[in-house]
Formats: sequence, C-alpha cells, structure tokens
Amino acid sequence: MPETRPPHSGGDDTVAGSAEFPTEPSNLQVVSISGHASGHVPNGDWVWSTPRSQWTHLRTGVNYPNKTIHVGPSGNDANDGSSITQRKRTIAAAVALLQDGYTLEFEPNGAFTGESIQLGTLNNIEINTNGSTFDGNGSTVFRILGGTGTIINGFVAANVGGTGMLFQGGVHTVNDLTANGSTDQFVQVTSGAKLVVNNVDGQGAADEFFSIHTNSPKTELIVNGGRLHNNGTAAIHSLAGTIVRTRGLVIEDNGSSTGHYQIQAGDEWYGDRMTIRGAQSNPFVVASGMLTNAVVDLAGASLNLRAQHNGTGAFVTQHCTWAGHQRLWIDLSATSSNTWTSTNDVFLACVLVGNPGDENMAIDSALIAACPSVQPTPTNSQVVGTVAEALVNDYANQDYRLRAGSPAIDIGADLGIGTDIVGDVRNQGSAPNAGAFETVVA
Repeated sequence: MPETRPPHSGGDDTVAGSAEFPTEPSNLQVVSISGHASGHVPNGDWVWSTPRSQWTHLRTGVNYPNKTIHVGPSGNDANDGSSITQRKRTIAAAVALLQDGYTLEFEPNGAFTGESIQLGTLNNIEINTNGSTFDGNGSTVFRILGGTGTIINGFVAANVGGTGMLFQGGVHTVNDLTANGSTDQFVQVTSGAKLVVNNVDGQGAADEFFSIHTNSPKTELIVNGGRLHNNGTAAIHSLAGTIVRTRGLVIEDNGSSTGHYQIQAGDEWYGDRMTIRGAQSNPFVVASGMLTNAVVDLAGASLNLRAQHNGTGAFVTQHCTWAGHQRLWIDLSATSSNTWTSTNDVFLACVLVGNPGDENMAIDSALIAACPSVQPTPTNSQVVGTVAEALVNDYANQDYRLRAGSPAIDIGADLGIGTDIVGDVRNQGSAPNAGAFETVVA
C-alpha cells in the first residue's frame, strides 16, 4: 500500500531542518495533549498520534505514514484503500491490507450483508464503523483468533448464524454494541481472552447472548451499561474458572424456557448497579462473587438465586432489593435440593419484600416484608407482615424506592459502599438504608 507523504516544496516545508518528514516528533518541539503532540509546519499544521504512531494534517486529513484503511459500499476493490476516495468495497479486501496498529475506517452508514471482519492474529486494530450495519445472513460477523488490543467503536449486527462475534485470546474492547438475532450465542469469549463491552443492547440470541469459555488461562467478561433482553437460554452464561463483571446493566426477560436462566455464572460474578427482572424467567445460578446495589424482581419465578458451590465458595448480596418471587433460597449442594448448609452466602443490608415462599439464607441488617417463611432467623433486621408496611414507593409498578417512614431507612450495615443504585451518596442518615436506594421519596 503506498504511503501518503506530507507535501514538500523546499526548505520552508521541512521540519527542524530535516529534508524528510520525521517518523516521530523527537526533533520537533511539541506540546502533549491527551496522548497527542501538536507541532507547526510552516505550510500546515500536523498532529502526532502516539497510539497510532502517525501524523495527521489538520486541514487535509492526510496521514503520514498512512495507517488507516477505508472501506464502504461506495468503494471499489481496485482502489488502494488509503483514503475516502480510495475506499475498498469489500471487508475482506480491506482487512487484507491491515497490519498491526492500523485503523479500519468504515463508510458512514454503510450496509454489509454476508460479510465478516476476520482479524486473525492482528494486534492493536481500531475499527470505526461510523453507523454501518452488519447483516450476517446466517454467518459470523466478527472473529479474532489470537490477536490482542482490538477496539471496536460502534457495532450494529443482526441475523447471524452460530456465534456472531468470537474473541479467542487477547484483550479487546467494544464500545456501543447493538445486536438482534443469532442462531446460537451472539458473543463468545474464550481461550483466556478479556473482553470489555461499554454499552450493549443485545437481544434475540437463540442461546445465551454472552458465552464465556475456558478456564486456563482465565477468561473474563466486563460489561458496563446497557440492556440484555429476550435471549433464549440466558443473558450471560459462563463456565467454571471464568470471571464476569457487570455494572449498570439491565437484564430482563431472558431464559424463557423452563430450566433456563437470566445469568448462569459457573465461577465468579460481580455485579453492581444492576436491574434484573422478568415475569417468565427462572433463577440465576452463581458459584461465587458479589451483587451490590441491585434490584431483582422476577415477578413470580419459582426460584431466584442458587449459589451452587458445595460450600467451598461464597456469594454475597449487599444493598439489594429482592421482590416478588415465590421463594428465595441458597442451594449449596449443586442439586435441586433446598438445603442451607453454610454461612458463606449472606444477604447484607437488603430489602426482601413480597416473597411468599421459603427463604433459606443468612440475613443481616435487612428489612423483611411479607416474607412469612424466612429461615434461619435474621439478625439486626426489621420484619413486617405486609408489603404496605415496607413503604416502598410503588410496589405494583416495580418502583422500590423508599418512602418517608419506611422501616428500611437507616438500618443497613455500613459496608463502605459510597453510592446507591442510581449514584446517590450513602449515607444520608445515621446509617445507610437497607436495599438498593438511599434517597427517600418525599
């Protein structure tokens, strides 16, 4: 691929007296701004990008050396891909030009059907989709096998077959993932990969939306913000030896089939500021970890939480609100038996409201309302007989904020958690409130 060199017309266009444009700004007086360095060339201004190791001309957009490959429906595979006017037409032709550290730049709002981004073992590739959409036409739309450092900015995909996106090894980031429809899981993370997803709207996977595999080396998924809904067997399914971290995520109406789950975490799961709900869903199963600042309302599901680790792990829920289940219980036997055998799993500073069946868990510093069969006996807790006495704002419409006078106010243990589910500061009284909400509704 030809490089686009900066314009030269003689001495006035050289930098620091050099006849060639510098490969890096070591000989140019520069000012660092957020990882960039800017310098003035007499006939134009250039900006140095440290992550990309290239210069960009501010007025023309020319890069030196060129590390951006352009692709889009208006392009032609006979082009060299070096600029907007030289776009490649097909993804495969554009990817063939990529080298480590390059950027793949998509035409704004392009539409691709039956094409896939196959990065193989390439490293540090940035992909800017610019509103383009990817219809898998029954096939995979993204795959990386062994490379690392991929950054995908915006990804909208639908109608994929099998696994929609595969991350095998390496550390990768996807910003703004929107997906609808897969014949299997939509995203698979495996072989020790670490995937960070910032903002997701994921639905329509026949199996789970996120599937995390392989425990050696440990595979990790981090999801920050968004919504997973209406997926077949689970929103998230991970195997033993993996780590799942979720924050600010809404999970609802997944696992509609009997015996399926909202979340099935085979090892560690850490959730913060979560909302989990769904009238047709069954339990979520967790081996160990922690759930903080969450609202869990499965609206009549027969079970809610199963911590299956045979007493060797621990699962803690703190400052969570649990509502509307037939029963809540901890199962440590890795079977369906309703057995409490360990104090490893505990509910701290939680609100349990409207759960009419059995409750087998350790409970401390909580409000228990309309939960007639709690066992063993809660400690440092308030117990009331009806939902109304809990004084939540609107139980019928799943608004579990506390009203003035609620017995949940200021009874929580101080666990050092500085904010609640919506980011309001704890503590606002003599002690934190039990449950997910700290600010009281007037």
